[in-house]
Amino acid sequence: MQTSHPPSAPSAADLEKSLTGIDYPKSKQDLVQYISQKSSTVGFDLAQIVRSLPERNYRDSAEVAVALGEIKSGKGIRTAEEVESEEPPSKKGGRVAAVLWKLKNLNSMRS
Repeated sequence: MQTSHPPSAPSAADLEKSLTGIDYPKSKQDLVQYISQKSSTVGFDLAQIVRSLPERNYRDSAEVAVALGEIKSGKGIRTAEEVESEEPPSKKGGRVAAVLWKLKNLNSMRS
């Protein structure tokens, strides 16, 4: 018996892969412009996600993933000032672990 599954929504990993090669920091507009140049290899859903990101400067791909988590959770999107005050730049690797933890908890809340 065949079952029909809806297409999966783009993940943080998909978003990070589509932004490979970009040099941070970047504004939301810079990210939109970059993803638009890759339109032949990036799906419409991913391009829409980038366009829906909050207006702020992103220091690295981890901050983009956190913003995606904020959008998906529906709990509200922080302002650029809140991000700056709550998440000072950390040592290499520290933010990645924090993002993975946040995404894991976000996924477990949905289950």
